[in-house]
Amino acid sequence: MTRFSNRKALLVLATGLLVAAGCDPKGDWGTAGGGPGKAADTYAKKLVATWEGTDGDLTDKDGKAAVVTVVFTADGKMTAAMGPFGLRGTYKVTKEDGKTLTLDTEQTFDMPGLKGKDDDKAKSVGMTVTFNDDDAITMSPTDKNDPKQLKRKK
Repeated sequence: MTRFSNRKALLVLATGLLVAAGCDPKGDWGTAGGGPGKAADTYAKKLVATWEGTDGDLTDKDGKAAVVTVVFTADGKMTAAMGPFGLRGTYKVTKEDGKTLTLDTEQTFDMPGLKGKDDDKAKSVGMTVTFNDDDAITMSPTDKNDPKQLKRKK
């Protein structure tokens, strides 16, 4: 796989995380936090946050692992960035099974100067997000085994 393809794969993964952030299993977009008298937050609601990690497969010009940032918002939007490359899109939690979320995402790549002929078109990508704890997740596309470890940015 080329470096360009690796970046796309990573961004697809990041987008999947974004999709899982703000929905509850009934399809309603959730919000972060619960407030007095509310039941415990679902993992779908806990996904709404900024998540960061590194990708050892990709390095910057100094040889350091690339930093990956994924943001899931309560209104079902997501963004992902790795250096100058990024993507934007939407997500929806389609299944919540314990600490594991299944997401459907629509992603559009945002890579200045490296656009391919189909990069402006939205792509549907399934994602799986598993909470290791409240502040750490493992995210992977559903169609391949490419897990990424991310931590909640505080």
